[in-house]
Order: sequence, then C-alpha cells, then structure tokens
Amino acid sequence: MTIDLFVKQHVLLKLCFVILTFLVVLLLQTRTIGYIILLNIVFFLPDKGINILYFRTVLRLSFFWILYLFSGVILNIPYYVQIDFLLKVLIMIQMSVFLLKSITFEYFLNDTKALLKYKSFLQAVHFIVFFNRIYKYMVEFYDNSELSKLSLSKEYLMQILMLVESLLDDMETIKARLPMIDVEEINSREQRAFCTWGNLYLIIMIMIYLLALII
Repeated sequence: MTIDLFVKQHVLLKLCFVILTFLVVLLLQTRTIGYIILLNIVFFLPDKGINILYFRTVLRLSFFWILYLFSGVILNIPYYVQIDFLLKVLIMIQMSVFLLKSITFEYFLNDTKALLKYKSFLQAVHFIVFFNRIYKYMVEFYDNSELSKLSLSKEYLMQILMLVESLLDDMETIKARLPMIDVEEINSREQRAFCTWGNLYLIIMIMIYLLALII
C-alpha cells in the first residue's frame, strides 16, 4: 500500500466516511469515540503523514486542552462531560486532517464534476479552496515564527496580531493565486475508475462503522 491509496479514493466515498464517523460519534457512548480514534489511527497507517500531522496538530493545541480542563475544574463541569467534548474535538481534528491530506484539488473536481453545473456548489468549491489557502498560510507562518515556542504571554499575543496583520496584507496575493476552474474542461475528462483497492479499503471501514451502529 502506498500514500496513493488514500489520495485516489473517491471523494464522495471519503465524505460518506467522515459523515458516518460523526454520526457514530453522536449516537454511541463516549468511550466508543476513543476506540474510533484508535481504529482510525490504524486505518491511516498506510500513509504515516496523516497520523503525523494529526499528532502534531493535537500537540499544537495543547494550550487549549489545558485551558479547557482548567476551566472545567473552576466551573465545576462534570469530568465525563469534559472528556466527551475533548474526544469529539479530537475526532473532528482527525477527520479534518484525513480530508486535508487525502483530497487533491484535481481529484475533487473530477469526482464532483456532475455538481459543478450548480452555481451554489461552484461557489462553495471556490470558498473551500480559498479557506485551504488561508489555512496553509497560517500553518506556514506558525512554523516560521516563534509561536510554537512561546507560552501565553504578551509576546505570544503580539505574534498572533502579527499573523492577522500579515494575512490581511497578503490577502490580494492569496486571491490572485487561486486556481481557475474550467467547468467545460473538467466535464470533458474521463471518469475515474470506481473499482479500485483504495475504494475497497474505504468501503470496508464504512461497513465496520455501519455494523457498529446496528449492533
């Protein structure tokens, strides 16, 4: 198995997998969420980049975890409520990382070209692409700044303000670099094969989640 296993999976199947994951999380008990997170970690092993980015993101949010738990103690929030919320945030981060690492712009357009004729969907695609560029810009700024080494302080807040200011200054440049979407050219492309090992791998995961809901 290679990294292409996830990249070449059908986009709509990935979305079904993510939606089903959230449904399982909402309907099943709190401890089940922990099992799902572990199951997904195993599921994502063929592409170690997904799990690495996931753990790195969780570590970057360590201040949030500490602040939330500390606030829970002060506000006397029941422990199980805090854990339930944190696990749901963790699964949301995990699914977001999966989509971010496994969906390419070209494959996304190819797999959803039947929907591109709808103006609202096309506008949504433009927004997603724009948001993705903003996210990458912020991650790059974070990696190149001192934010990762600073604790909550005046200097930390100043770095955050610098990030916002830099983002606003470069907004026009970011917009100018957004890829153009040629609907006619995309519709002329050959449809990707659906019967692939990657899609089968994802369908097996979907079946496991469906069984979890039924049982």
